[in-house]
Formats: sequence, C-alpha cells, structure tokens
Amino acid sequence: GSVGTSGMVRQALLSQYFFAQDTTEDEGKTRKRRKRCTCRDELELARPNTPVQMPKGVAKVQAESTKADPTPSGEDARDSEKSIQFEGGEIGIQKEQELIHVSLKSDYERMREERIRRNLAQMEELGLLRISGKIAQKNGIPKTSKRLQQKQTNSLKPLRRSSRVNRTSTEAMGAESRDADVQSDADDQEEHSLHYVDSSVKRYVCETVITSSRSEDRFPSGTKLVGYTRLPHTYPLGNRVYGVDDLQLRSLLAVGGHQGHTAIYSNDRSEEKNRAEGQSEPLLSFRSHRGWVSDVQFTSVQPDTSTLLLTSSNDATLKLWDLNQTTEINGQHVPKELVACDTLHTGGIFSMHELAQNVLTASKDSTCVLSHVSSDGKMEQITTYDSLHTGVIKCVRWRDHSVFGTSGKDRQVCLVDKRAKTGCVQTIENVHAFDVNIMEWDKQNDNFFLTASFDPFIHLRDVRAPQSPVYSFKGHMFLDSQRCRSIYHPVFVNNGNAVVASGERSGSLTVYSTKDGSMISQGHIGFDAFTMYSPGGPDPTLYAAARHAIQLFQPRFD
Repeated sequence: GSVGTSGMVRQALLSQYFFAQDTTEDEGKTRKRRKRCTCRDELELARPNTPVQMPKGVAKVQAESTKADPTPSGEDARDSEKSIQFEGGEIGIQKEQELIHVSLKSDYERMREERIRRNLAQMEELGLLRISGKIAQKNGIPKTSKRLQQKQTNSLKPLRRSSRVNRTSTEAMGAESRDADVQSDADDQEEHSLHYVDSSVKRYVCETVITSSRSEDRFPSGTKLVGYTRLPHTYPLGNRVYGVDDLQLRSLLAVGGHQGHTAIYSNDRSEEKNRAEGQSEPLLSFRSHRGWVSDVQFTSVQPDTSTLLLTSSNDATLKLWDLNQTTEINGQHVPKELVACDTLHTGGIFSMHELAQNVLTASKDSTCVLSHVSSDGKMEQITTYDSLHTGVIKCVRWRDHSVFGTSGKDRQVCLVDKRAKTGCVQTIENVHAFDVNIMEWDKQNDNFFLTASFDPFIHLRDVRAPQSPVYSFKGHMFLDSQRCRSIYHPVFVNNGNAVVASGERSGSLTVYSTKDGSMISQGHIGFDAFTMYSPGGPDPTLYAAARHAIQLFQPRFD
C-alpha cells in the first residue's frame, strides 16, 4: 500500500528488521531484545564507524539511491525527495542526510495520531487551517502580560520628578533608554503645543478689589462663644468634599473630593450679587486626579504672576497647578499642570500639608515623605520616613517649620522633628480605641493638639505630657454610639478656645470649650458636616461641607 507519513515508515522498518531476526533466534533472546528496545524512545539503526547488518530492503534502497545521486549538495540536498520501492509499495523519504530513527508506539499513540489526522482534515475542509495560519503570522511573538510588562519596565526606570519627565541617563539601557527619551520629548512637545489662555481665576483676581470687611469679623475680645449662625451664602458642589482651603489675600476658596474633582470659588462675600443670590458658581471646575482628592492647599508662597494650588489623591500622585492659565481638553477648561509627581509613594496619598514650601504627604504605604516645592513649579523629594507607623498613615500636619505630627491606623501619634537624625522624637501609643483619623494643631498654642477616631471621643493633648489627654470631648455623635463608620474632622475655633465637631447621624454642630472641657452648645443644622474648615486669623467663618454644598456659619458671642 501507499504510506505517506514518517511514523509509518519507522514502524515498517522496525517490523522488517527485528521480527525477521526473531525467527532465527530463540524465544529468550527475542524477549530480551524487545525489552531493550522498549526501554528507549528511539533506536538509531546506523552509527558512525559501526557496522550494522541492515535489512535487505533497506540496503537495496540505499544502493539505488547512491547510484542515482551520489553527492547531492546545497539546496538540492535539502529539498530532494526520493520515491523508493519497498515490499511492493511506495514510501516517501524526506532529506537523505537525516538519520533513520525507529520508535516503538503503543496502540493508544497510533489511535491518537489517527484522530489528529482526521481533525486536521476536517479543519482543512472548513478552512480553519488557513485562518489559524493568518492569525499566527499576525500575532508573531507571544505577548507578555500587561502587568508583567509594566513591572519589568518600571524596574528599569529611575525615580522621576514628574510623570511627564521620564528620561534615563545611563548608557547601559541602550535602545530602551533612547526610546524612553523619545517618548518623553514627545510628551514635552505635546505639552508645549497646548495653547494656554488667562483663566477666569486670573481675571477675577485682577478685577476684584479685596475689601477689608473680614477684619470686622474678628473674634471680639472679652466675649464668649455661644454658638454659630447659618449664613445664606453657599457653595454648590457636585461631589462629596474631603479637602478645603482658602487664599485670603486673593479671596479664593478651593475644594476637592470624590472622583478627583476640584473646584475654585470666589470667596469675596462682600459682593452684592453674591449676597442677593446666596450662591457662588465655581470660577473653575476640573478633574485633577483619577482617584478621590484627599487634600487641596494653596502654597504659602504665591508668585505675582501665578496662583499655585497643591492637590493630593488616592491615585498616589501629588500635583502642582497654576490656576492663572487654562487650556481646553475634551471640552473642559483645565489649569496648567506644573508638576505631577507619582514616585513619592506606592500607595494612595491619604493626607497632605504644606508650610513654607515644604510639603508633607502621608500614604497608605505606611510612609511619610517630605518634599520641597519652589515658586517656579519644581518639586524635589527630600526625606522619606518609613518607620513611623506600621499601617496606613491617615493624617500629617505641620506644627511649625521644623516639627510635625502624624497619626494612623496603628492607633499611634508620632511627633517628628525634621532636624533630628533619628526622625521620630516621640511616639504616643493607644491614643484611641480605633484608627486615629485626624490630628490637628492649635494655631494659637502649639503645645496642644486634638485627635479624632471612629470612637465617640475627641481627645485634647499636651505634647509636654501626651500620654493622657487633657480633655476628652463626648456627645457629638448620635445617641453616644460607640463606633461610627465615617471620618469626621473637628477643628479649633475662637483662637483655640473652643473645638467644633459634627458627629455621624447627629445632624448638628457641637461646640466644646478647651478651657474646662465642657460642652458650650449643640445646634441642629440638618446634615452631617464630616469635613469642616476654619481659616483662623481675622476670618472666624466656619466652612461645613455637606454632600452637595458647602454651608457657611458665623459665630455668635455673648
């Protein structure tokens, strides 16, 4: 019969060679020979310099082949195929120079090969072989998984100052380094190609005359704070707010929160238009981050030609914006991004605070980083504190130009002096029963700070004897519940003489005295103000953020 596969050739040769000899040898030797053959996957019939008695049919084929083409060479030797006569059938043998191998196959292997041949024939009839060939040619080399590829790429890159600046300076990286430089140059060219114009923030600052009406709102001396009164002026919001800051010299208010949204408002409440309407639409609203914004803050040093704003986010980036310039991207006015630093932390940034151009960031990766930001839009990482806490650092606040405090999930508060070589100078353990979510310094007396947690207490502590609280305020939470689910932010007011807080499901503002620890007042406002902000200084206004608006409150005195 006609046989077309090399497997059948090997089986035929094996059968001709071995079982022909079995008729002349005893049964014991035949059994041993079969055992030796089955212990191997392949048996080489011809070895160099070793004479082997070959079957007559095979010797005849080799002799005829040598006479027909004694020495094929080059492409003729690689492409030649011979048709030979063996046991009355034609057998196709590819490439004369290949060694003849014989393998013993079981019935299962032969059945498997038969199934494969049937499947290939069916695929050929359906045209699937041609399609699979095209797909294989198109795909080429198998792709590396996206996560592994990103990990390998990041491992080769140095730390970057900005997400837009991604250059490598070593020659050892070769072509990959040059490709990174080309991509970075392309990004820079794309940024320079954006057309920036004067923003509504700049026009507002230039056109508005900042009045001194706030100086009349100072906390009057010799009086006692008894509560707060709601003002008609509100700032509408589209999302929940987590960070609030104001720039009094330019009468601006910045808010940031859910889904990475940031908005800038006019904070000049002396305008007749705003007093009449009671609402202030944002001067600028944009999405600053991919994750929720943890903090927003105007830099303490503001150039004459720029309005600089810092934002931090759960996407592990710290950004610096110039609000005086905007460009249109996807139909939205976006301020100029001066710095987008994503190399400070490996986890989301939970808190951020700037003082005298020194920026502190606290992260979910259990580290706190000190950076310096210049007025010309450059940022430099100075120190990383990685041994302060054993869990998420939830708050970081400057006390003065040298000392700052941190609090976190491990229920600790750490006091750090940046001038000390050891970093942390004091650790206060077991501050609360749960995570220490908030830490706030008294701006009038820097020996005192308050902390808040998920438990029903607000503790006031003195750094000179921090192990025990001076006062523990309680009563601001609904029905004195023992644990709340949301983070709330109490603040110092009235020059540090009082603390204002709003508890979960209370819908009220509660005022405590820092002089004797008593509750001064508690008034219903109709919502839970988890985020509150008090500018201090000449402005006694209290900013309380609801889900869809920021409500303003003015203090009442007796």
